[in-house]
Amino acid sequence: MELIELSIEKLGKFIDGMRQIYHEVRVVDPQFCRVMDPDNGARICGHCFEVWAREHRCRECVSYRACLAKKVVEKDEICNDKCYHVIAMPFRLTLKSGVTRIVSVELISCVPVGHKTEKSEKSIEEICIEAGLQEGTGIPPYLTQTFRIVRHKKRHDPVTDLYNRDTFLSEAQQTMEKMPEIPRKFLVLKLKDMQKIKATYGTEASNEILRNVADSLKEYCGDGDIFGRIASDRFAALLLADRYDKKQFDACVTSREEHYKKTYQLRFQNSEFETDPESLVAMLDKE
Repeated sequence: MELIELSIEKLGKFIDGMRQIYHEVRVVDPQFCRVMDPDNGARICGHCFEVWAREHRCRECVSYRACLAKKVVEKDEICNDKCYHVIAMPFRLTLKSGVTRIVSVELISCVPVGHKTEKSEKSIEEICIEAGLQEGTGIPPYLTQTFRIVRHKKRHDPVTDLYNRDTFLSEAQQTMEKMPEIPRKFLVLKLKDMQKIKATYGTEASNEILRNVADSLKEYCGDGDIFGRIASDRFAALLLADRYDKKQFDACVTSREEHYKKTYQLRFQNSEFETDPESLVAMLDKE
């Protein structure tokens, strides 16, 4: 696969745009493990692994793999008890001297469940077009596919694939503002003792529970309903009031509780609220 060739100017525009979306954006020369500064003629700024508190090249270096395979590669990095998601996008960079290097643009995000981030009003596609990365009539295919995956990951919880907190809030608020005349019910479902279960039985066991609860929500909710995972141990749903049946929903939750009680002693807490856009955020965090 041929890589997109960028000048220093185009690279700078692309990075400026991506910085509106990601916590950190940087250019890495993976051959020498160096960070390059496109604002200063690709000046070398230090070793790329220093940001992860390491003293040598990372195992399975994401930028090295991306440049070697000539495709976008993703990886999670753990540092200071936080998980960072890194997307490495390879490009062929032409310096002002005429020298060409294969470099990687790393898009780094750290968004724990429940943490709200500022968002750019521009789409990634718009940023690429402004930076001059389009070819022919649109964005190159391998970037288009990557953007689709990236956009989905930014909007969905990685464990359950339901909406994450930010997306749920946005979709719920927009729905209530566009159709205020339609009565709805807002539910928050809290899974009690999840931290104890995770510590005792491991991450995969707790993730299995979360995925099963998510499947129950998918089965129960229908067209016009909005639901997501809003915190490590909480789910939320905005349901059409005339279709919501409390007994049926409680029975759905109880069946899961009985199933897991035999092994994990899991308990569910279901809270029901009337809805309005202004109080939605407060209700998400209500105990």
